[in-house]
Amino acid sequence: MSTRCIDRFHLLRFVLLVAISLSAITALAQERGVRFSKNESAQRVDVFMDGQPFTSYLWTDKLKVPVLYPLRTAEGTTVTRGFPLEPRPGERVDHPHHIGLWFNYGSVNGVDFWNNSVALPGDQQKKMGAVAHRRVVRATDG
Repeated sequence: MSTRCIDRFHLLRFVLLVAISLSAITALAQERGVRFSKNESAQRVDVFMDGQPFTSYLWTDKLKVPVLYPLRTAEGTTVTRGFPLEPRPGERVDHPHHIGLWFNYGSVNGVDFWNNSVALPGDQQKKMGAVAHRRVVRATDG
């Protein structure tokens, strides 16, 4: 092979590496910030931070309150337990009302909004409160 062919080969390889690098940098730049993905039929809004899954806002009929589940760190490590939605081997299976992150009070005018779980017997559920999700008004990326 001549020196001229080798130089062209190196130049072509360099140009391709630059093009691939610029493409990757552009993709990363587009994924900065918060992005929402609303899915009404699945009763969820997925939340992404810098292109990575962070959490999901869930309002299924299986839950007495809307929750943020699962919660993840910036590195993608899940910090919420899986039970009862996605049980993991070796994890405790107590307190079925402890799901992700939710907003609640123990007692409001004698109604318990903390221990509300579909796992409770029907007679106990009568004194438990529930938080009803009505609609997603707006989900704005930014």
